[in-house]
Amino acid sequence: MLFTDEVETMDELVRKLKDNESLHKIKVAVVCFLIEPDGKWTLHRRGAAARDNQGKLQALGGSYNVSDGTFKDALRRELVEEIGDKAVVENIRFLAAQLNTQFDTHKGEEYDWVILAYLGDHVSGEYINMEPERCAGLESALPQDFKDEDLSTSPRNFIKFYLENYR
Repeated sequence: MLFTDEVETMDELVRKLKDNESLHKIKVAVVCFLIEPDGKWTLHRRGAAARDNQGKLQALGGSYNVSDGTFKDALRRELVEEIGDKAVVENIRFLAAQLNTQFDTHKGEEYDWVILAYLGDHVSGEYINMEPERCAGLESALPQDFKDEDLSTSPRNFIKFYLENYR
């Protein structure tokens, strides 16, 4: 993991990363592993129109926008965009940050993605798939029961980190 202590704003993240000379073009993503009352985690399966990792399971979330303010604000916006406003997710807490360098086929450039992962408790309300072309559906399992081959790289790493450190 890149780090495990929470940063709340872009300014805090920049200060934390300022000495990391290996980073170049940075983008930030916020993702949430939704925890159901029975302890299962809900992820979404990437659909055919997703930018990458089609058919793989990922945590819900997306890119941080400057207009978001804090990273948790960005995460709340992303959750509404992906699962609607009927599901109530509370107790959102930071898990860890991970670095994932990827080539963006749309822009033709390589980016260092800083992925900030959170855990959030789904306490009530239904999920609505707001992006059916990019999300083939939601799937739930205990963290240890997800198959590695079904997960994209970052959720696989976050789940492994969680199981090794918090179980």
